[in-house]
Amino acid sequence: MQNAQLPGGLVGSGGSGGAAPPEPDAQAHVDRGDYDDTLDLSRWPTMTTLPRRIPVRVIRVVCSGCVSLTSVAGLPQNVVRVIFFGCTSLTDVVGLPLQAVFADFRGCTSITSVEGLPESIRHAHFDGCTSLTGVAGLPPHISRTHFKGCTSLTSVAGLPVNVEETNFRDCTALTNVVGLPHGVQCVDFSGCTSLTSVAGLPQSVTYAYFNNCISLTSIGGLSQNLVDVSFNGCTSIKSVAGLPRSVTAVTFKHCTSLTCIEGLSQSVRSAYFNGCTNLTSVADIHDDIFYIELKDCRRLRRIKRFNMRHHQPYDDDFDPARDVHALMVSGMSDKLLSASIGIGPDVALLIARFVTGGLGGHSPPGGHSPPNPTTDRMETMQQVRARYGLRGLGGAAP
Repeated sequence: MQNAQLPGGLVGSGGSGGAAPPEPDAQAHVDRGDYDDTLDLSRWPTMTTLPRRIPVRVIRVVCSGCVSLTSVAGLPQNVVRVIFFGCTSLTDVVGLPLQAVFADFRGCTSITSVEGLPESIRHAHFDGCTSLTGVAGLPPHISRTHFKGCTSLTSVAGLPVNVEETNFRDCTALTNVVGLPHGVQCVDFSGCTSLTSVAGLPQSVTYAYFNNCISLTSIGGLSQNLVDVSFNGCTSIKSVAGLPRSVTAVTFKHCTSLTCIEGLSQSVRSAYFNGCTNLTSVADIHDDIFYIELKDCRRLRRIKRFNMRHHQPYDDDFDPARDVHALMVSGMSDKLLSASIGIGPDVALLIARFVTGGLGGHSPPGGHSPPNPTTDRMETMQQVRARYGLRGLGGAAP
């Protein structure tokens, strides 16, 4: 083992035969980017320990891809942000500066515990830490922490009470969500393929995403304060019953075991069931819903007759002849569809029959966006009236 000479007198240990490449002095090295307070050591992947001498003005240290680094100890106390992305030989997180507020350990596949971070830490990311088995031991004041792709994680219990946002996407060994702190507001368990129950979410949760949780069979036990929830690709869910009364937006796209929509909460204002290929009937749509998608539901044969009242959810200049704020259906015959539609006296209903897949624009993760009348092909109000025999905005043909 030989000492690797880093620029400007910075000294660290290199791996066997791993002499550091020639570099300019420390000042030039620290000034390499746009910030003179950042030290990037990513060009020394064989470095096993951090440098012993680091300029005092450095408050941010980056060690991405330092695959031989075995310890995070030794940084100056003035460092507040540390990034150890892809440091695959790190086994623990002990030894960070006492003033550090942000720590990134994504892709550190040998870390087995989160214990040892200083109490100053507010945000910490452990995505891709595939040897991590638990989340207990984080500092008490942390508010945001992510564990995406931690495939050995078996429990979410033990997070500090101040955590407001967390992400367990693709944690394929998780079987339940019990143990989250009672202050968390947003959770993402998408891709947790072993998850069998959503019961136990804290009442503080308002946004939850369970996309592609293929072992989920029911949705009972959700937070009673939930506003937006997504179950896209949950191919074992057979019923939408169990949604709390607080929910206003739901998505069940490609839930191929759903055969009937029944038990939809009265609070729901927008719902998405695209690609539910075994759905045969919609037996429960309340009059206050303003937006529902049933695209590519090829076996759909019946939609309960309902009235869609006028809503103005997206903009102040809503024009029913231009915007779509109603029912979107494809794969259902005109005859069956016309028998299902009820038009209330104060309603302007525009039915969009899409001939190309997808909506225009981009949706936020787990969220929804309105149709784009510029890019989406749709029928005009006049065409809709003609197709379904509607006499006007206020009534249907006998």
